Amino acid sequence: MHKETNPRCLQLCERVEDGLNNLRSALESHITKEGLAAIAKVADTAFTDAKLYVTTILTVHNRYSSLVGSAFQNESGFIQALDKMVVFKYIEDKDVFSKFYTKMFSKRLISETSASEEAEVSLINKLKQMCGFEYTNRLSKMINDTQISKDSCAEFRDYLANQNVDLGIDFNMLILSSGSWPALPTLKMHLPQKLNLAIEHFTSFYNSKHNGRKLTWVRFVP
Repeated sequence: MHKETNPRCLQLCERVEDGLNNLRSALESHITKEGLAAIAKVADTAFTDAKLYVTTILTVHNRYSSLVGSAFQNESGFIQALDKMVVFKYIEDKDVFSKFYTKMFSKRLISETSASEEAEVSLINKLKQMCGFEYTNRLSKMINDTQISKDSCAEFRDYLANQNVDLGIDFNMLILSSGSWPALPTLKMHLPQKLNLAIEHFTSFYNSKHNGRKLTWVRFVP
């Protein structure tokens, strides 16, 4: 159906009993079919590359968001039909997907390889709408941890400047809540002296701000 003719179709369906509901169902079925076809094309790679999986889903979503906006005038029922298909129409086991997505999501946040933070947040919000707060609470906490870590890094640099300390290296870290993140494999390695010194300085800084909390340093290569 051409975009320019859809508003007329919408007006006609409004005059027919259950016309809009039938049109919404047809749109939802069509979008789901398109989404499944798009994912099938990248299935082998998407299974191990969550970024590709998310990008594929969002590409379909964005395409039909434009259609819903221009042709169906952002009618709430059609927006809901669009959002319903975003993720779980394509997944049989939501718990398996949750574990898989959380693991890949954590790696993207740590390595800063996410295609788009806005896209990640958009997908999480849609998961929340469909599955509830508890399902996405962990993901939201992970994003919050990364933001808090950025603020802590900035405060640490100010702390070093006030102490007239020059680490001699560009030092950044992530402060991760132990209950929110998947277990990360710890690598045994000998750290350079400058890095050990930076860790000591940050530990002192952190303890001065958060008395009673314990830092456990994890050496991790994503």
